[in-house]
Amino acid sequence: MRGRWIQRFVRMTWVLFLAWSTGCGSPSPFEQRPDEVEIHLFAFGGFAGGVVYDLTIRSDRTATEARTRPPLSMPLDEDTYNQMLRMLTPVWNLREVYLDEHRRCSDDVEFTLDLRAGERRKTVRTWGCTLLADNAGSDVAYLKQVIEVLSQISRLVCDTTAPWLGLQVRFALNDSVFAVGEPIGIQTIVENTTGRERRIYFDSDYRIGFVLYETGVRYVTQYPFDYFPRREAPLQEVVIPDGQTRAFELTWDARYRWHASDSLRTLAPGRYRMRVGLLTTESLGPGEILEFVVQ
Repeated sequence: MRGRWIQRFVRMTWVLFLAWSTGCGSPSPFEQRPDEVEIHLFAFGGFAGGVVYDLTIRSDRTATEARTRPPLSMPLDEDTYNQMLRMLTPVWNLREVYLDEHRRCSDDVEFTLDLRAGERRKTVRTWGCTLLADNAGSDVAYLKQVIEVLSQISRLVCDTTAPWLGLQVRFALNDSVFAVGEPIGIQTIVENTTGRERRIYFDSDYRIGFVLYETGVRYVTQYPFDYFPRREAPLQEVVIPDGQTRAFELTWDARYRWHASDSLRTLAPGRYRMRVGLLTTESLGPGEILEFVVQ
C-alpha cells in the first residue's frame, strides 16, 4: 500500500517534468553507474533551527531518514525507485545555488540536495523562501517539486516504520494543591494497544520534562533546566510489549532558577500551569497541560 502511494506521487510529479529528460542522446549518470547511486536531501533551519529532513536513498532502494533517533528505513519498490531516478535526472543540469535575495527570511530553511552516481556528484542548494517566490522560474518550480517528492518519502518513512507509533501517553500530578516547599509528583503512563511490540528511546537519564507558567503568561522555569537533546549521546531503549504499559515518575522539589547563575528559589503561592512532556528522542505527542495551586 505505502509503496503504491509513493509510486503514484512520483508519477504525478514526473509527468509535470517529462520534457526535461526527453531528447537526451546519452545515458544519465544514474544509468551509467546504477549500482553506485546515492540521493541525499538535507534540510536545516526554521524557527527552532533544527534538522527538518535528512533522507538518503541508495541503489539498494532503501530510503533512510536519519533525522530521527534511531534512524528509520524502508524499502522502495523497483518501479517507484526507477521513476524517481528519471525524475531526478534533470538535477544534474541545474545550477549549484538558487537564492532569491529579495525573499530572505530570518527563519528560512536551507535545502541541500546531493546526487551521486559512481564518481560523479552534484550538489544543489536552495532556501524555503526562494521556493515560495512568485515567478521564480522553471528551474525553481522543478526543484520545488523534487523536494516535495523526497520530503513526502521522508514523512512516509517516519509515519509507517517508527517503533513508537500508536502509543498513548497520559500525565497526572499526585495532587492539585500543594503547600509552599512541598514536592510535586508527576507521573507519565505510556500504554501500548497497537497489537505489536513498541519501543521508545531516550538520550539522557531524564524521562519527564516540563515548562512552568504562573497562571496567565508569566514564564517561571523549565525542567530539566540544563537539558538539551544530544545527537551524539548513546540511546537508552525502553521496550513496551503489546497490551502493557510503562510508568515514569518525577518528584520535583518545587525549587527553580531563572538563569544558570541564580540561586534556587522556592515556588511562591499562586496558581500554576505546567506543560508536561516525555523526553523521548522523538515526540510521542504535544504533551499535556496540568494545573495546580501552591498555598
